[in-house]
Amino acid sequence: MALANIPFVGPLVGLIFNPATIFIVYAIGAARFLAGYNKTIYSNTRAAKIGLTAMWPVLFVTNPTFRQNFQKAVS
Repeated sequence: MALANIPFVGPLVGLIFNPATIFIVYAIGAARFLAGYNKTIYSNTRAAKIGLTAMWPVLFVTNPTFRQNFQKAVS
């Protein structure tokens, strides 16, 4: 039985995995990280800001140090 066929879960799964929803979550996370970037340990260069901001979802999942710094930046 597919999740999409369950009456309540189907629409919820569709909303969560909607490309627009994913983009909005990505953009909000990137904006909040960039706004608090000066609270992190990373160098304050344009290249570092752009690279880390663009890659934040992957780094957040895979790198514990980045996860700690991301949480500092968005708090």
